[in-house]
Amino acid sequence: TLNTAVYHDPATECDIPPSQVVPFHGQSMFCAPLCFLCASSNQGACDAYFLFRKLFVKYFASLHIISSAPNTILYLCKCFESLCAYLYPSLFFHCAQHIGIQPLSIVFPWLFTAFSSYLSNHQVLLLWDRIIAYGDEKGLLLL
Repeated sequence: TLNTAVYHDPATECDIPPSQVVPFHGQSMFCAPLCFLCASSNQGACDAYFLFRKLFVKYFASLHIISSAPNTILYLCKCFESLCAYLYPSLFFHCAQHIGIQPLSIVFPWLFTAFSSYLSNHQVLLLWDRIIAYGDEKGLLLL
């Protein structure tokens, strides 16, 4: 059975899958638009999995790396704050000083899931199409 392949770590009281990679919270948000896209195919689940794997490795894995290297989540956060402060200074400072909300605290979950947790499937696929076309995750900031 499948349950026998899962390792139970007594120290942490967690079940660990055979791949040793524990899915993170929100990972299904990356899969949902792709399942929507591949639903009409005869091998929809297979196509969606391989498409997800390719996109995640090439574009979305960097959203989960804590580094200041280009196209990682910290770099995108810094770009967002810089763009927001430059393009909409009154809004940015109103949120930060008068309301007490940092704009990044609102946008971070959207960036972390490449907007799949916020936009409809159709809009997410259009955005991801632009990311693939330009080959850069900075497209997430220009939405």
